[in-house]
Amino acid sequence: MSRPLISLICLMIALAASPAFAQTATLQDMFQSVDANRIAKEARLRGNRQRGAIVFYASAAACAKCHITGEGQSPLGPDLSRLGEKITDVHLVESILYPSRSIRKGYETVQLVTVNGQVRSGMMVSEDDEKIVLRDAANLQANITVAKDDIDDRGSSKVSMMPADLVATLKSPREFLDLVSYLLAIHDGGRERADEL
Repeated sequence: MSRPLISLICLMIALAASPAFAQTATLQDMFQSVDANRIAKEARLRGNRQRGAIVFYASAAACAKCHITGEGQSPLGPDLSRLGEKITDVHLVESILYPSRSIRKGYETVQLVTVNGQVRSGMMVSEDDEKIVLRDAANLQANITVAKDDIDDRGSSKVSMMPADLVATLKSPREFLDLVSYLLAIHDGGRERADEL
C-alpha cells in the first residue's frame, strides 16, 4: 500500500477521535472530503467484509431495510449483489456519500399532487389507466394508491429516497470502510458471495 493511503486512513482515524473535529464535522463530512477512488482502494485493502455485512444488516444506517442481497424484490433500493458490470468501485462509494447524485432507473421518487393539494411521494410500484401505486418510504409494508382522476400534477424528484447522511450514523471510519468492503465484495461475487458473507 502506498504511503499516501496509509497516511490518509491514519489521519481519518485521528480526526474522528479528536473532540475538536467531532464538534465541527460528522463522519459523513470527513469522508466527503476524501477522493472516492482513495476510499474504494482503502476499503479493498483494509476493510473487513464480514464486519461490513454486520454494518449492512445491523447498524443504525439500516441498509438492509431498503436493499436486499438475495431472493425477492428490493423494497426501495436495488439488489446490491446484482448491479451490473458498469458500476465501478467509485460509483458505489459515491452512491453512499451522495445518494442523489445518480439515481438508478426505476428507483426514482415519484411525486404526485392531488386536486385537493395533497403531495404523495414514493417509488413507483405500478401504473394503469385508472391509478398509480407508490411504495411509501415511511412504511415499506404500505402502498399509496392514487386514482389518476385525482392527480393534478406529477413529477420525479431529483432527491433520492436514500437519506443523504447515512454515513454520519456509523460509529467510526472503520465501520464505513468495512461497509464499503462488503458492498464491493457482493458486487464482485454476486448473490453467492452475499450468501457466504
